[in-house]
Amino acid sequence: LEKLPVGASAGIAEGLQHYAAALRAHRLGEASVAVPPIEIVSGYLPGFVGRALEMHMQFYSRAVGFGAFFEATVGSMLSELANRLSHPQNQTWSALSGDRIVGSVSIDGESLGDNRAHLRAFIIDDSLRGRGVGRQLLNHAVSFCDEQGFDETHLWTFKGLDAARHLYEGVG
Repeated sequence: LEKLPVGASAGIAEGLQHYAAALRAHRLGEASVAVPPIEIVSGYLPGFVGRALEMHMQFYSRAVGFGAFFEATVGSMLSELANRLSHPQNQTWSALSGDRIVGSVSIDGESLGDNRAHLRAFIIDDSLRGRGVGRQLLNHAVSFCDEQGFDETHLWTFKGLDAARHLYEGVG
């Protein structure tokens, strides 16, 4: 496993679990085992900060070479936001596959001021990219901003994240 690309071992382990369950179902004559659907849930979940940070680092370290400074910055931001999730203008959503967090997005309605929302911590596990999970998460976040009556929603990104940019532009 140490020779695999970063982040691949978790996907392989999950695939092997599905394969083992399918073999067991075949052996016992049971119906096929379904892959759990992705569920979007709002609010704090145990491990949210750590898992969102892990997904960020797996992607950004590989894609653009970000390291310790980025990890510390994102970790601090996530921790600070987690402490303010009880405030009504802040919210987070997690995409769950079973009980595993496989995506996240958050709205910080306080940090920018002037009734502006800040879209933060938008990330999808590498194994789910291109399957519509990001769009589902983003739609929840944008709907929340509309419900809260924010005048604007801001985010920070950079050149080269074309799939994310496409999603952002798609929701205006």
